[in-house]
This record gives sequence, structure tokens and C-alpha cells, in this order.
Amino acid sequence: MSSKQAQLDKEKGNAAFKAGDYATAVGHYSSAIVNDRKDYTLPLNRAAAYLKLGKHDDAERDCTTVLSLNASNTKALFRRSQARVGTGKLKEAEDDLRAAAKLEPSNTSIAQELTKVTDTSKRKTVSKAKPIDVAPNSKPMRRRIPITIVDDTIDKPPSASVTSSIPEKIEPSARAAPIKRVEIQPKQAPKEEHTASTPQATFKEAKRSRDDVKTTRVGGGIFRSNGSNTIFPTREVTVSKSNDAKATPSHPVEHDVPAYTPPKAPSVPVPTSLYDLTKAWDVHRSSEERYQIITSVPPAQLPALFKTSLEPSLLASILETFLNTSNKDSDVVAGYLEALSKVPRLGTIILFLSEGERTVLRRLVEKVGVDKVNVIWRKV
Repeated sequence: MSSKQAQLDKEKGNAAFKAGDYATAVGHYSSAIVNDRKDYTLPLNRAAAYLKLGKHDDAERDCTTVLSLNASNTKALFRRSQARVGTGKLKEAEDDLRAAAKLEPSNTSIAQELTKVTDTSKRKTVSKAKPIDVAPNSKPMRRRIPITIVDDTIDKPPSASVTSSIPEKIEPSARAAPIKRVEIQPKQAPKEEHTASTPQATFKEAKRSRDDVKTTRVGGGIFRSNGSNTIFPTREVTVSKSNDAKATPSHPVEHDVPAYTPPKAPSVPVPTSLYDLTKAWDVHRSSEERYQIITSVPPAQLPALFKTSLEPSLLASILETFLNTSNKDSDVVAGYLEALSKVPRLGTIILFLSEGERTVLRRLVEKVGVDKVNVIWRKV
């Protein structure tokens, strides 16, 4: 029963293979193998389908199974060589083809495949063993220069003067030049320290005093993400240099520098397009900042800025900003309301305002003055 079912599955797999549906063929062949594990043609056919799908490891495994059931099967050797070429096992693939050629010496397909695999294997071996091309007469990039080191020990106490041996010139192929001794006296520390305000007796002392004093400017500030900032006054500080890294610097000398007065209101970006305005509007949430943003655009430019892209939510937010900044000049707000009345489709945009947003608009109109605003605002 199982053998009969295996044959039916094998026929379905063959039909799918001929139709080019190799994945379905693998499924039918697998079902057939489950029902009959002694028929070596089933894993042999499945190996062919695996090769078509590029599954070389699976194809090699099925061919090995076939050879365990039928060791002289030429097709299994040939297909396993193809699978091994796909996985880079050229030596093993060559062995399989040589074994297949012994079984069928007149098979031209096996002979051609063996020649191709052998040539590929030789090319890879040559490329790996290719020596580095080094010019025989190439000259080295560097040349060695002999250096003579003279060790001259002087029996003097540590506090005595230091003797240094300095060669005048070194020639690559000549003998060592005579050694010229130079007596170097230790530098004496100055007995008296001079400050920037003390008059110096000599030019050398004045230069040393200047090098020992460093003037720097100290300032800074705190910059916050919402745009507000606090600027610290800048002042000049004079600090004495010291060779000792752990020495404490002298007290700074502060000079009177006019302090920078920070702006009263936080700085906001000036929008040049509707994108810049909406972006700055989302970042700066306070009414004070938003008032600066909208008033940084001249009223006459608002119709060209918004065109037909003004949204009801942005209009309601602008009106609420004007209402919340009650300390501002009402004439300025009236000018911006007049400019907004010229924005295209404004009447339609007002229709989409909620009742709460309409209430804000009515309060704003009353605050500015009904006689100062356009009729389009009075109808709300």
C-alpha cells in the first residue's frame, strides 16, 4: 500500500517538475520518500528539484542517500558533483566526476563537466599561490646613515654644569667628525617676581614678565531650548603662568567692561515661508513667543504667505494669541486682522471654527474695537 502511494506521489512530483514548479515537486517527492524509503529514484528526483531551486546542500544530501542504496548510480554522482560545485567543494566534485567517468567512459556530459571543474580548480589554486611581484633591481625607499654615539662620563657633582657632546655634521660614508664640547650653564631662577604693573629694568626682564602673564576674556551664558537665554557679562582676566602644574594661579585682575544687557523677550526665528511659520509655531508654545513670530511678518505679506493653505486650527491659534497678549497695541492687532481678512477662502475657513474658537474671535473683536476690524470678523 505504501509503495503504491509512493508511486502516485512520484508521478505528481514528475508532473510538477516538468511544469517548472520545482517547489511543489519537492513536496510530492518528500511524501513519496516517507511512504517508500528503499526506492533510490525518489531522493534522486528530489535532488534534481533541489538543484533547480539552488538548494545545493539538500541536493548533496539526497545524492549521498542514493549512493548508499545504489553505489554505482552515475546520475547520483553527477548531480552530487553539481551540488558540490555550488557549495565550493571543487575537489570533492572532481572526485565524483572521475568516479562517474569510470562507470561511463563514453558519457560526453561527464567528460565536459570534469574538464570545466578541473580548469576552475586549477585557476583558483594558481590565484592563491601567485607570488608577490617584486622588482629585482628596486632600491629601498630609505638609506641607513651611520650614527656614532659617544659616551663621555664626566666626574662632576650633579649640581655642576652639564656638558653636552654635539656632532657638527654626520656624513653617511665618512668618518665621525670631531666632537665639539659646549658648556651649558643651568638657568638661574629669578630672585624677584615682577607683575604686569611693575616697571622693568631691562628688556630681558620685561619680555619674561610679558610671557609669564596671560590675559583672557571670561564670559558665557545659559541657552535654553525654548529660545530664552541669559548672557553673563564678558570681562578680561589676567592670570600668571606657572611651570608647576599644581601651582595655584594668581588672583585674576578684572577690568571694567560694559556688561551686555540681554533682551527682555526671548528671540524667535523670523519665518520666511508657511513651513517655517508652522514649524516655529509648534516649537514655541507661549503666547508671547507666538506673538513675536506672527508680528515678525509684515501684515501686507500675510495673504501671499498663507495663500490657500491657511488651516482653521492655525487661524484659531493666531486669534487666541492676539487675545492673550492683552498688553499689546490694539492698533497693531487690528492691522493684522485686516491683513488676514484678505487671505483667500477666509470666509470658508471661519465656518470650520468650533463654538469655543468663535467665542475667542468675538472677544478679540470686542477688545480691538468693532469699528476697527473688517466686516468679515463682525459677522461671527
